[in-house]
Amino acid sequence: MTAIASFPAKFQSMASHRPSATLDLLRACIITGVLFFTVAPSVHAQEKPTQEQRKLTDAEVKAKYQNCEGGWYSGPRPGKARYAKDPWLWVVTPAFAQTFCMPPEFVSNELKGAEAVAFRLLSKGDDENCGFGGNPNVCSGEVVLRLDVYVRNDVKLPKAHEGRYYQIATLPSRKLIGRTQKEWKAMEVMTFAHPEPALKPHFDGQQVGIEGVKDGKIAWPIVALFEQTHFGGVFEGIDYYAFEGSTGFFENPGIKQNHVTRFFLTFARPDRDKSKPRTGQSLSEYANYIELPEAFTDKISEADRTRGRNIAELARRAFAPAAPASSVTKP
Repeated sequence: MTAIASFPAKFQSMASHRPSATLDLLRACIITGVLFFTVAPSVHAQEKPTQEQRKLTDAEVKAKYQNCEGGWYSGPRPGKARYAKDPWLWVVTPAFAQTFCMPPEFVSNELKGAEAVAFRLLSKGDDENCGFGGNPNVCSGEVVLRLDVYVRNDVKLPKAHEGRYYQIATLPSRKLIGRTQKEWKAMEVMTFAHPEPALKPHFDGQQVGIEGVKDGKIAWPIVALFEQTHFGGVFEGIDYYAFEGSTGFFENPGIKQNHVTRFFLTFARPDRDKSKPRTGQSLSEYANYIELPEAFTDKISEADRTRGRNIAELARRAFAPAAPASSVTKP
């Protein structure tokens, strides 16, 4: 199996979604091996208090932070001595915050089309791929953009089917064994013969993505997102979707050159013309979309640029000339 054939299928399809300048750089990296990403620390939802605060009693915590109808946020809050460490960056609607006692700094009236969105850079374990540029010492681990999206269950997303659950198969050790065409065919036959709704994604490749929008049109496609998990009814009247996508595309200079400052999470129609470029398409051509607050996407962009994948740096290390052998001058 070739290096490109072993490249994860969900990322192979991304090439058709990216502008040509980025494609050229991606091809250069893919030729040398499977493209993965640099390891990065997570984005934290809240900064720790800068000064000591009086610790609240359990009764005070319950009265102040756990008095909402639907539940409560278990992450850090002023005065809480015990809390769950939160690696996510959140944005929620006022209604969601009121129902689940979310911190006021998470709330934005600019979030449209979803009740809440949580973002983080997600490291995919200790797996690394090596040999970029033919150098066995140049390795890179995988880091992805992760978006957890909470939408009301009466929102009609363009799903291929209405299964209540979906979970992508994550098989870490199997990734080390390539499949022949015969094995792929056998798996397809088994899937069609014994369909399991919980194993069928609701969206096809390239159907979901983050797009840079200007004047109601797609000015710069950013990244394709791939469904990882769906749980219908995670809360009363609310469905949960988890999406992942490649890092590194927010650093593309075309975003600034086109003065793109607003970003949307888009859901394309299943019957769309897949050969049609997304750039220039109107938002009205999409089946649905979620408008993300600018302050929220600014933080996503910063995390992606500074702690996500750095293709240029990986290429620099991969194609750097070998260091000259050290010489010892004899007296």
